[in-house]
Amino acid sequence: MYVFSLIKNKQNTKFINISKLSPMANHRYILKTLLSSLIYLYLLPFTFCLFFSFNLLAQGGGVSINATGIAADNSAMLDVSATNQGMLIPRMTTLQRDDIASPAIGLIIFNIDCKNLNIYNGSEWESLNSTGGSAPGTAGSIMGTATICQGQSGITYSIVPVTNATAYSWSYSGSGFSITSGATTNSVTASFSGSATSGILTVYGTNVCGKGVASSGYLVTVFPVITAEVSIAASSNPICTGTEVTFTATPVNGGSTPSYQWKLNNVNVGTNSATYSNSALSNGDLVSCIMTSNATCVIGSPVTSNVITMSVNSYLPASVSIAASANPTCPSTEITFTATPVNGGAAPSYQWKFNSANVGTNSATYSNSGLINGDQVNCIMTSNYSCVTGSPATSNVITETVNPLAEIPVAIAGTAATQTQITANWNTTANATKYFVDVATDNGFTGILTNYNNIDVSNVLTYNVTGLSCGNTYYYRVRANNTCGTSSNSNTISYATTACCTGPPAQPGTISGNAIFCVASGQNYSISSVSEATTYTWAVPVGASINSGQGTTSISVNFGSSSGNVSVTAGNACGTSAASTLAVSSLTGWQYSAPLSVTNTSGVGLTDFQLRFTVTFASGKMKSDFSDLRFGAISGPILNYWIESYTSSTSAIVWVRVPSIPVSGTTINMFYGNSSATSLSNATNTFDFYDVCNASSTGWTATSEGVGSNTFSTSNGYFRLSGAGVCCSSSWGTAVVKKSLPSPLTSGSYVVSFQNRNSMGVCAGGGFNIISSNDGGATSNGGDVYVECDNANYCSGTPAGRISIAGNTGSAAYYSNNTGSSFTQYDIKPMNITNKTATLYKDGSSIVTASGGSVAPILTTISLSSSNNGYSNSVNIEDFQNIIIRKYASPEPSVTPGTEISCP
Repeated sequence: MYVFSLIKNKQNTKFINISKLSPMANHRYILKTLLSSLIYLYLLPFTFCLFFSFNLLAQGGGVSINATGIAADNSAMLDVSATNQGMLIPRMTTLQRDDIASPAIGLIIFNIDCKNLNIYNGSEWESLNSTGGSAPGTAGSIMGTATICQGQSGITYSIVPVTNATAYSWSYSGSGFSITSGATTNSVTASFSGSATSGILTVYGTNVCGKGVASSGYLVTVFPVITAEVSIAASSNPICTGTEVTFTATPVNGGSTPSYQWKLNNVNVGTNSATYSNSALSNGDLVSCIMTSNATCVIGSPVTSNVITMSVNSYLPASVSIAASANPTCPSTEITFTATPVNGGAAPSYQWKFNSANVGTNSATYSNSGLINGDQVNCIMTSNYSCVTGSPATSNVITETVNPLAEIPVAIAGTAATQTQITANWNTTANATKYFVDVATDNGFTGILTNYNNIDVSNVLTYNVTGLSCGNTYYYRVRANNTCGTSSNSNTISYATTACCTGPPAQPGTISGNAIFCVASGQNYSISSVSEATTYTWAVPVGASINSGQGTTSISVNFGSSSGNVSVTAGNACGTSAASTLAVSSLTGWQYSAPLSVTNTSGVGLTDFQLRFTVTFASGKMKSDFSDLRFGAISGPILNYWIESYTSSTSAIVWVRVPSIPVSGTTINMFYGNSSATSLSNATNTFDFYDVCNASSTGWTATSEGVGSNTFSTSNGYFRLSGAGVCCSSSWGTAVVKKSLPSPLTSGSYVVSFQNRNSMGVCAGGGFNIISSNDGGATSNGGDVYVECDNANYCSGTPAGRISIAGNTGSAAYYSNNTGSSFTQYDIKPMNITNKTATLYKDGSSIVTASGGSVAPILTTISLSSSNNGYSNSVNIEDFQNIIIRKYASPEPSVTPGTEISCP
């Protein structure tokens, strides 16, 4: 065995040294050394030094190995020649061959397993001959699943068995691929990881001689596992009633042709489409969609979408109203108008109008500080609410009232000064609603009174300033005010209180003026001035008003329909006097009056006297029944009167009660001509006493005296008294009724009238008696006025009739009894209480005169009686009616009518 060494000398000359080795030397090592040296010789100039018997020459770039020294063939890098030896290349098993690290292209070895030469072609070892065994044949097409999902396992791939293959080698260009069984066979089971990628799967057969040609690449497409999803959206929501809505499904991992099933309130609707439309939706309807994916490696299919709940709104009317921050207002005040929309939506728009012209901005408010009276503001609102009618909507119109400022008032002279007060006055001021007053002790108003510094006196034109000192001068000024502010000061007025007083004024004297009238307006009343009085206070009846003069001694009054009193007091700082009063009566509505002149020839003044006269009918003016008659004294109220009788539309006999008839006479007024008037005829009020004596009479007390059945009855329209004693017993029985006079009769001359009729029995009698409260007996000290009727047939000399006064019986005091069916008129005329005399008249004829004792009676009670002494079974019946007591004068006053006056 020879070993070649590459030697480099000092002169940098290279050559090969070949040394002989033991036969046991490693051939692979030798060959490698040889080949390395050859390559190096090829690259560098070199020089061989031959140490043994054959030549190794390098000539022309090639190396020759021989025993003859022949140079290498020019076409060969290495030219080995021999006649008795061959050239050995490395010999190794397939396993050893495959252990060669990074074999070079063209590397040749002898495969001792397959007994043939192998050469490396750059990617694999190839057999140069088939002597001794062949590598496997070419692998066929791979069969198996070409489309895989990540994470899928148990996938089978196989090929038809390869010729000469004793094993198979599978490879996959992607990631995440692993063979779980049959790895060296022609059929494998594989798994793909959750992150596996697509790749090319190949396989080739192998045996001890090598490997066969790989199969053509089998593309395995690995898809990721995906989740199916679907969402839907509405073209609009909320919507208005009747709006068509299109719902659109958006699939995720739905594949190329997903399918759809739409649901309305969980009921199948629509078609297999990605959209669904409906124009009849209701509020609260639920819409959803089920999508079925046809995508590869999809999970979660079929999948249900989100649910859309529809908000379906009805159409609503739009409107708008506006309000002002103030109305009325004052000049230059900024007023803000605020619009309140109804169904205006989230962002309504506004167009304000000022006197029909566009103003303001797109705002719910509008402000203006330049308004004048009568300016008009309104607003047009455009709603952005989706379901609205009546938009744009026009608001109400606000007409702004701008009140003017109050003008400066004019103060005028003060009035009604007293010791402690003055009355400040001023003229009415345009636009004023109230006034403020200052009162000071100086013209410059530096000494303004504490209680009168800017005092609010309300809306008056006069104000009493009180609490002042007497005899001092004061100054006042006024300012006008309204809701818009206060004016400047008026002019200044000075006015003094009166001198200090010593006490209240005296009572005013008699009030002059008409006490009764048919003209209600312009009635004047006055008094004389009262010493030290500074003011006068008048009062008038309800419904009347003082036209002028309040605070003075003379007033003018307009009366209403009510009568009453006109009164006046005098006052000063020290107090108020007692009042003077005049009773007045207003006869508003009466068209005519006539004076009645009363003549008094009795020689004495008459008080509260009843006049009797005849009223002649005034055709076309007076009511036919005389019910519109009224009478009044010149200086007194309406007088009481009584119509005794009348002939319709002809004449009437009238009694009038006159308060006073002087000796010189007087005048009263008669009023008539009011078609709506009703009669005030009233005998009770006219006479000192009057009673018709019937069931309507009141105030009578009935008693029974003595024995027997004695009764009192009014059932026949008059008083009936039935007196009866006990028969044959001489026991009297008497029926009595009594009534008090309105007031006692103590003096003067009267006429007493009554009507009587009776049925007389044995020793029976009746009486008309005016009882005295100071009856001292029949002889002297007063007594009753008594008219008696007795039956003397069986009695012991008692007169058949008598009249007595003050206890004494008049001589020959007889009068015949009336036992007929009609009443007899009896009059005591006069009944002179002062002189204690009385004369009895029967049916107008004088019967008897009686005179009394020394003491005048005090007459208080009317007593009527009927009695019987019981000597027979007869009952004495006494009937009475129409009792009158009135004043008497001799001669009686006369009445003369005057000229008629028309009331305006």
